Amino acid sequence: MRKAFAILIFTILLLMLKPHAVSAEQRPLEIISVTSSSFTPCDEPLLVDITVTHDVNMIPTVTVYYTYFLNERAVGWRISPAQLTSASFGASAFTATVPNEAYHESLPLNTRIIFYVEARDGLGNIALTCNEKDRWNAGAVEGKYTFALIDPYRPTIRNVTRETPSPTSRDSVVILANVTDRGAGIDKALLIFSIDGGKTWNSVLMNFSRGIYKAEIPAQEKGTRVSYYVEAYDKAGNIARSLLNEYQVSASLEEIQQQGLKELQFLALPILGATAVVLALAIFFHKRIEKKYVEKIGAVECRHPNAMTLSFIGTIAIIGALCIQLMKSYTFLAFMLALATAVFWSLADPRVNSLVPIRRIRIFDENPPATFIAGGYMLLLMGALGLFSKYLLDKYILGVPNYSVLYNLAIDIARYALVLLAAGILLQIAWPWLKEIEISVEAISAD
Repeated sequence: MRKAFAILIFTILLLMLKPHAVSAEQRPLEIISVTSSSFTPCDEPLLVDITVTHDVNMIPTVTVYYTYFLNERAVGWRISPAQLTSASFGASAFTATVPNEAYHESLPLNTRIIFYVEARDGLGNIALTCNEKDRWNAGAVEGKYTFALIDPYRPTIRNVTRETPSPTSRDSVVILANVTDRGAGIDKALLIFSIDGGKTWNSVLMNFSRGIYKAEIPAQEKGTRVSYYVEAYDKAGNIARSLLNEYQVSASLEEIQQQGLKELQFLALPILGATAVVLALAIFFHKRIEKKYVEKIGAVECRHPNAMTLSFIGTIAIIGALCIQLMKSYTFLAFMLALATAVFWSLADPRVNSLVPIRRIRIFDENPPATFIAGGYMLLLMGALGLFSKYLLDKYILGVPNYSVLYNLAIDIARYALVLLAAGILLQIAWPWLKEIEISVEAISAD
């Protein structure tokens, strides 16, 4: 009796435990989580992460159904199959992308997309995130998910350049920029510039032509420093700015010519006046000289060695200073002047006979200060030849003469020549007294 009762109790316990063992293997099909964002960039699909519980022996198929609204009206429903990403005992994770790239649809910015998820196993069981009766109704949002396409990208501004590398006061400057946008597209681009160091700014709408945005900065006065940058707006309201650029307006060719001619005319008057004084001094001293000093072949005698040496040192120092200055802008002319000075020294100083052994009458031996005057005229002659050669080189080889450099060189040469002429005239006027001082010094030295 007791044995039969124990068997009955055991049978009842088996019957009670058997349904629980079966339910552990046959879990009901259920979508337990859907994770996604409420927005996504307009050029990237939304990732939807889905978790489903199911029978351990039967992994379901998961599909995302979605539609979107155009002009407040929903289009037909699309599907996006979810891909299995992980599976465990009775539960699996899936990922789907919305919109489905297989449709090759380009949706506009701010498009609103609504979707729900379906899970279906091999036995025909179906699980939905929404009600069955509302699954095809885009207006019923319970159990469905919504997101929008946004544009998080700012425009890209590249290659901001200007058509005129070195603008003058007569040039309006065209600014070019390559402006693109990854998202909604460019709405407008502005050129913003300042001519007063950033105190005030002006904006100009840039025109789009052949893939490039361009705008023009009006011509400004010489010496003006212009600061500018490009600002771009896309259709989503995103803004981008380029780096700040600058340029300085130089004088126009007409202004350079007018200024250069004015300065050269200002220097020409003293040079002409010095020339008149030189001629008067030449006539005056020519009448006082009763006997010319004639140097014989091979003679190296110098009547006034100290004065001659000091005169050439002064002349070479002045011309040398000009040559150093010319090395930065016109090296060839600097070498020409240095060579001409060396040749002039060899011809004028009777102590230097290595280059030209045959000497003629030397006015410089009688009047050493005349070396300054001769150096000034030599500088004018060689400078004129050098500037003319540079003009021909720039015009016929380089294509465009640089008048600014030419006028500046001419002004520098005229200034140094005027210094030489002035020094020579003053020393020549004082030479009769300086000569007596030199003779007295030489006599004392001889004693």
